[in-house]
Amino acid sequence: AGCIYPNPDYFTTFNMYMAFPIVLNGFIFGVLSLMLKYRIDVNNKALRKQLKDHVQTTWLFVLYLMYPVLCAKVCRMFYCTEIHGKDLLVADLRIECYTAIHGFQMSLAAIGVL
Repeated sequence: AGCIYPNPDYFTTFNMYMAFPIVLNGFIFGVLSLMLKYRIDVNNKALRKQLKDHVQTTWLFVLYLMYPVLCAKVCRMFYCTEIHGKDLLVADLRIECYTAIHGFQMSLAAIGVL
């Protein structure tokens, strides 16, 4: 018998958190482009500008809300401790630090810092 909802490792949740702003960006600007193409009168420039401003404001608000969470996730990727002679990731003690997969995830985290 196992859990109904398995507990994903830290790398899985980290990748989901890092991908969310990219997916959100694509979704918001996809919806905006569809609205501008099919719903907004091409000649009504004031309405088009107002819609773009509202979408950009909402997008920035959501990203600013997510920024502290993403920073915390990135910082946790680099925090390891030694337990019984093994370096383990403090965020998920199932993960051994300084392995190939951890190195790859740390490089993704470094990109996330930028």
